[in-house]
Amino acid sequence: MRSRTEQRRQDIVRTAAGLFAERGFDGTSMDAIVQRLGGSKTTLYGYFRSKEDLLRAVLAFDLTEWTDQLIAECLGEDDLEEGLAKLGAA
Repeated sequence: MRSRTEQRRQDIVRTAAGLFAERGFDGTSMDAIVQRLGGSKTTLYGYFRSKEDLLRAVLAFDLTEWTDQLIAECLGEDDLEEGLAKLGAA
């Protein structure tokens, strides 16, 4: 079970990811993230020292979700060798 702190961190990352996708990195401010998410800038900066750190977290989160999905799909193949070959190709 995730802690409230980890859940809040993931909520921040997901909210920032949505805004970065909509407005781009330069068009997204920490204020805009707080407005959409709710809460305070103090809380946001408690999790991420800067917008750049938040972008790193967004990229890491997206990559982790993608790799988890890819592994599940490839290793879910009936033929393990075929699944591993697909995973290696990806």
